[in-house]
Amino acid sequence: MKTLTKIPCGVTIEFDSTMFLQILDKYGVTGWNNWIKAIHDQNLIYPFYNRTKNPPAIQVEFDLSGIDLSNRELDGVDLTMVYISRGVLKDSSLYGAKILLANKCNFIGCDLRTASFNSCDISGAIFIDAMLGDNDWERTFYYVGMPPIGLPADIIARLKQAKPDDVDAADSIPAEENKIICRTEMKDASYWC
Repeated sequence: MKTLTKIPCGVTIEFDSTMFLQILDKYGVTGWNNWIKAIHDQNLIYPFYNRTKNPPAIQVEFDLSGIDLSNRELDGVDLTMVYISRGVLKDSSLYGAKILLANKCNFIGCDLRTASFNSCDISGAIFIDAMLGDNDWERTFYYVGMPPIGLPADIIARLKQAKPDDVDAADSIPAEENKIICRTEMKDASYWC
């Protein structure tokens, strides 16, 4: 008798900056944070599902890489699990914001007081003239050779330097070995009625 092995397979939905800006412009930071909380509550964002079980069938990701959020009022915005690499946040207010993936971001002149960078990658990020105070730098890191620019020496001393070898192993697997073949079939709504 042949034993079947279950392989988790799901759909990842990745949103770009268009959706983020639409929600932000229509509902503000509170609307965005409420929407993110609802997705967290549904366990649809990668680190929030139980790792001992299969991942969710649908997983939501946000890629705001390179977004220009200059001169915006973003106090308290939740940017955890949002890829904001190379984002331009120059002269914005991010008081009390939660930021997780901010490598090569431009925070020049930002109000970052009480912002959380817990476990955040800030490699090559620019903090010149940023207002800092009571920030959470717990487990914040940068890659060797790509230190953040403009942070005070006492903060830099507390940050972890990660070696390039610490990068995900998936990046070193040849593409042909890293693919999972999935068969999909599209049906219209009448199929389910």
